[in-house]
Amino acid sequence: MMEPPATDDRRVVDALSAAVLVRAAASVHRSVWGAARHSRVADGATAAWRGWCNLSLSDRRFAAGGAMIAAGVTTLILTANYDFAPGWLWIAPPAMIVSAGLLVLWSSARPGTAPPP
Repeated sequence: MMEPPATDDRRVVDALSAAVLVRAAASVHRSVWGAARHSRVADGATAAWRGWCNLSLSDRRFAAGGAMIAAGVTTLILTANYDFAPGWLWIAPPAMIVSAGLLVLWSSARPGTAPPP
């Protein structure tokens, strides 16, 4: 036998609606989203996101792989320029990032194209 669908307990909803923290959070939420509707920064982020979404999957992979390689190499350069940690483990995280970036870059090849032999 099926149970009737659960509905909100009105007493719980009223208690939460009356809570000061919930009202404050709702007020902050309304203010932030209201300000974001008229924000040039939010407009720029939305335009960048739309531009990213309009790229082909292969181009997105290529860009993401390039960014990962750049991040790993930058980390290696800054670490080497600042101070070497004892041992070799300091190189492992950036090397993994660069390796993952190379894999993503390699996977960005369009179907039907092969790397030169």
